Amino acid sequence: MKKMLFITLFFLAVPSFFILKIYKEPELKKEINIINNESEISYTEDKTKKMYIKVNQTSKNKIIKIDLEEYVKGVIAGEMPVSFNLEALKAQAVAARTYALRRINENNTYDVVDTVMNQVYLDDDTLKTNWGTNYNKHIEKVKKAQEMTKGEYVDYKGTYADTLFFSTSTGSTENSEEIFGTKVAYLQSVSSYWDEETSPVYKEKNVFTRDKFCKKLNITGCTLININILNETTTGRIKNLIINNKKFTGTDVAYLLGIKSNYFDIYIENDSVVVETVRGLEVGEIVKESRAFCEVPTDLEIKPILRKATPKDLKDIENNVKAAKEAMKVCEAAINRLNLDMRLIDAEYTLDRSKIIFVYVADDRVDFRDLLKDLATQFKCRIELRQIGPRNKAKIVGGLGACGMETCCSRFMNDFDVVSINMAKNQLLALNVQKLSGQCGKLMCCLKFEDSQYKQMREGLPKMNSQIEYKGNRYRITSLNVLLKQVKIENKEDVQFLDFSELWPEIDWSKR
Repeated sequence: MKKMLFITLFFLAVPSFFILKIYKEPELKKEINIINNESEISYTEDKTKKMYIKVNQTSKNKIIKIDLEEYVKGVIAGEMPVSFNLEALKAQAVAARTYALRRINENNTYDVVDTVMNQVYLDDDTLKTNWGTNYNKHIEKVKKAQEMTKGEYVDYKGTYADTLFFSTSTGSTENSEEIFGTKVAYLQSVSSYWDEETSPVYKEKNVFTRDKFCKKLNITGCTLININILNETTTGRIKNLIINNKKFTGTDVAYLLGIKSNYFDIYIENDSVVVETVRGLEVGEIVKESRAFCEVPTDLEIKPILRKATPKDLKDIENNVKAAKEAMKVCEAAINRLNLDMRLIDAEYTLDRSKIIFVYVADDRVDFRDLLKDLATQFKCRIELRQIGPRNKAKIVGGLGACGMETCCSRFMNDFDVVSINMAKNQLLALNVQKLSGQCGKLMCCLKFEDSQYKQMREGLPKMNSQIEYKGNRYRITSLNVLLKQVKIENKEDVQFLDFSELWPEIDWSKR
């Protein structure tokens, strides 16, 4: 039995961590104290100073030197939707300008980068492409926000404040000491409760299989996953945790799993349980919530769940897998010794090792009575020899299909439907059986999955080689592409490639 353990992580995306509250009184011009007295932050206005900044344009692989105020306009447009209120754009302008001023001459090559690692900057050509016909209207609003705050920045104790800002938080920003290890008076946690309602990425969900989860974190021995949260930051973000005796920081886990924040919850789904099946005792996984028997329409006998799987049960499974591999070697040797025309595919023990199942393929029926006697003397348990067809073999062996993905039968299929060559005809495919066959040598199951959709799309269309009239001339339909909704028509003098809507305007193709 193939077992999958799903690890679900809920997290809130936080590209950066802080917001600076600025309060501006209209009667004050030069300097305004904000937040509190001990922070000694001021809001400073200097409209006479003209400065330039070097921007590393990573998207264009070049460094440009532009006027600071032109840079601020590009940051406003890059960091904030132009549909926001003008006051919001003005706040962004002040924050962007201060952030840039603090970083001038920190690097010999450039001052800032045009990505989220610094501030997103979009040049005029990019904005014209993005905004199209709305460019003039949008740029006027951005320019207005820049000009109304021209020269204004945030000052802290005579230096430019580090005006770090975020796009999405977890309902509150983080304290500086939790990120940088140093307390900064003006970079302390504040509420951002609006994010839960307005942000499209406030809550996201990642699902990992047990093996993938452990591989990403470089954890061995993942039969069971034990997670222990050691401590959190004051805002609820995970600071340190232990996973299977290996210590991590929350930031480490976020980075290794490719999530955007150390604010996450880990849920282990699909608990393993011991169940009684027609084959004996096996370990299964709970994939859905419990339902009343009367809600389950089935004529099959419903076997009971005996108990939740213990660490010993899961360890027994690992040992059984190893033992089954050795059993296959013994069985293959016996098959060769008895010169039987059968090919062994798989072997599997039940949980309590009271039974072992050997799966094989053969062209004809096989008299395996002597083989059973031979195996019984060696394994001292019940033995089942099960013959399967090529489709079941493909399901067990697995592999990649023509699409490049794992075969459907090994991923999710439980039963095999009938697949006919007419389904290929409905897709107007070349009737080359070799190309239409899957790993099993039979027609690909995807033909069945897609058949109903192709029938719907072809409804009302004429057959191939039908005669039609177009612009007063007679043509023959030589090709149809129902996915692109295009048709090829031709006669002795002309060949035309047309959209379905040109030939059959009475049909609403947008709904197909």
